[in-house]
Amino acid sequence: MILSQRPPGRGDWHDDEMASFSWPYHLDLPVRFRDVDAYGHVNNAVYFTYLEQARCECYMALLSRNDPCHQEEGLDFVVARAECDYVAPIHAGDVIRVEVRPSAVGTKSFAFAYEMTVDGTVRATGSTVLVAYEHRERQTKPLPAELAEELRAGLPDHA
Repeated sequence: MILSQRPPGRGDWHDDEMASFSWPYHLDLPVRFRDVDAYGHVNNAVYFTYLEQARCECYMALLSRNDPCHQEEGLDFVVARAECDYVAPIHAGDVIRVEVRPSAVGTKSFAFAYEMTVDGTVRATGSTVLVAYEHRERQTKPLPAELAEELRAGLPDHA
């Protein structure tokens, strides 16, 4: 995996670190042999693992966090919806660039839009709806104001 925009983090909120983050976030992923099926192209289910990897890396970089499994400073959302539209096949040996950008921001949820390209050609697009979640209490929670602001800065119509 080639990380492209991950700033060094200390595992907490720091305005100076967050300012170094920019949209769209992107992550380059090599296609592994295990990703391909008998037809020689990436299996449809594997596309969702690419979205997941890019989403988690993006979120951790955005918040300057280091450990996605940390109870308080890890991934504090759940996926409510995930979609993928397949445009053209991806093959073993390809390197996929997954671009991530916010597409909606609510009070307790946000959405990401994704574009997967190989050598600049779109191969798939996707979207996810993510809900802020308090794992200990097992309930949704409001988006932190700083996170909502950073997400809104990445919306396509943001000036």
